[in-house]
Amino acid sequence: LTVYPQAASTINAAICSGQTYTQNGFNVSAAGTYTRVVQNANGCDSTITLVLSVLNGGDTTHIYDNICQGTEYHNNGFNLTNPAQQTYYREETNSGGCQYTIALHLTINNVTTPSNLVTAINNNKIDVSWNGNAEVYELWRNDELLTTMNNTSFIDDQVSVGQQYCYKVKARTGECESDFTAPSCVTITNALDDVQVTDFKVYPNPAQNIVYVEGNGFDLIVLYDLTGREVIRLNANSNKTDINIAHLPNGAYTLRIMSADKIIATKKIIKK
Repeated sequence: LTVYPQAASTINAAICSGQTYTQNGFNVSAAGTYTRVVQNANGCDSTITLVLSVLNGGDTTHIYDNICQGTEYHNNGFNLTNPAQQTYYREETNSGGCQYTIALHLTINNVTTPSNLVTAINNNKIDVSWNGNAEVYELWRNDELLTTMNNTSFIDDQVSVGQQYCYKVKARTGECESDFTAPSCVTITNALDDVQVTDFKVYPNPAQNIVYVEGNGFDLIVLYDLTGREVIRLNANSNKTDINIAHLPNGAYTLRIMSADKIIATKKIIKK
């Protein structure tokens, strides 16, 4: 009589998350210890033990990032030379050999270029103004940085007769900036107090509540305080425009009368 010993074996295996282990007669996908009994070549029972590990994989890792418009993106394993505002994907393999997905949710921060850049000679100074809604503006004169400011207007009093001055502006919000505006140039050929004028009336002056502007050939009125900050902007669609200044603090203001984005006259008014 021959007695064969009962055989036993242990298998240590690992699969990636989402996979199924189908070897050695097993069909399992969760981590754990499994056994099955089979007959060996001698007809004896043989126990097979499977110790199964499940490695992370198949999941998606989400990354949220942002860049300025017009810049490249080289981070988190992505290399984008002309990125758009969308989600980008790439596959990665972890230390266990399992693949997983990285999803990059990219936001493009766009800073709008300022518009309607206007320059004009005014009482021994040059008035510069533009439209925009950015946090900060850079004003450049003759390709050199003149000042950084929060307002959308500037009075340049560092000028000389016979010199041409070309201004351009770009906007900044956070770390992002816009393109430059097209330059606006002023050539000073005579004394700086030779200001363009037109026939108009501004009354009463001083005023407490309402200021009236009468005249022809203008379509826009802008009021500035002494710091150059714009406080009122009105479209003029008739020969007489009333300006409500009741809410403004008492003091001196500059009234700019314009036509087709050109300054045709200025007037100092007093709010009392």
